[in-house]
Amino acid sequence: MARGDRSPRAPGAARVGTWNVRWFPDGGPGSRPHEEKATDVAWLACTIAWLDVDVLAVQEFKASARAQRGTSALLDELGRLTRHQWRVRLDGCPNADGQHVGLLWREERATSLGFVELAELNPHGEACKDQLRPGLAGYFRFPGGLDLHLVSVHLKSGPERRSYDLRRRSVAALPAALRALAAGAPEIDADVLVAGDLNTMGCRKCSPAGTAEEELQVLERELAALRPELVRVAADPACTEYYGGKGGLLDHFLAARSLTELPRGRPARAAGLCGEAACRRVRGEMPASYERLSDHCPLVLELEDRDAD
Repeated sequence: MARGDRSPRAPGAARVGTWNVRWFPDGGPGSRPHEEKATDVAWLACTIAWLDVDVLAVQEFKASARAQRGTSALLDELGRLTRHQWRVRLDGCPNADGQHVGLLWREERATSLGFVELAELNPHGEACKDQLRPGLAGYFRFPGGLDLHLVSVHLKSGPERRSYDLRRRSVAALPAALRALAAGAPEIDADVLVAGDLNTMGCRKCSPAGTAEEELQVLERELAALRPELVRVAADPACTEYYGGKGGLLDHFLAARSLTELPRGRPARAAGLCGEAACRRVRGEMPASYERLSDHCPLVLELEDRDAD
């Protein structure tokens, strides 16, 4: 999946990413693997190592016994490829075969200092209600002094009114979630970076219908009105998944204004198929990475590894 040239890491930079790895490791819903779409774990590890991320927010990880074995195999392979220890933390929702959010990190480059589930980001206000997800926040410190909360999120998918409204409720709950995060550890840095699949796909089944571009505009207005305000980081190229051969922008980084270690104007980089095809339509058969890794592409962001607070 990670073909083409990799952007070299800027000197003194920390690198974080987000990736929806479709129904890891089974490739689809249910309690059994989907033979043609089951995750190629070795390929996934190779791609993550190639991305050179310090922390990766992940979505759609399962938590069944088989999924736990797949996750252990992923960590082992990452360790073999990078010669460093990797860890993972998923939300604690009990639906083993459901989709979970999580954080994957390389201990040599990021020290984990605690995790908090943010029930507020499930639009029902309860962490695990109706198979939807809380946010999972991890507080990380990097070698150069950067420290922040990285929050992995996965909002409700769907092009109909109910799903669209549930996404709006999750976005509206961001201030309450961040206040709860700050209240739980008032002595540590309040810098926050939200990362994940916000499913900004539009509402084509609404009346009137709404496009993905219109939902993105709504999201921008919502973020500007929040207190504390969050800023969406632009993606380059501006797509993070493919459906029906067309690229769409579903995955995002949302940064607190206080996060001065994020250089203004620096975009997140979409890798894999999205970077290679530059969001152009893909005709005919999709590449093997689409089938064996994900319909989403990894999105990577660099921050200055220094303590600016």
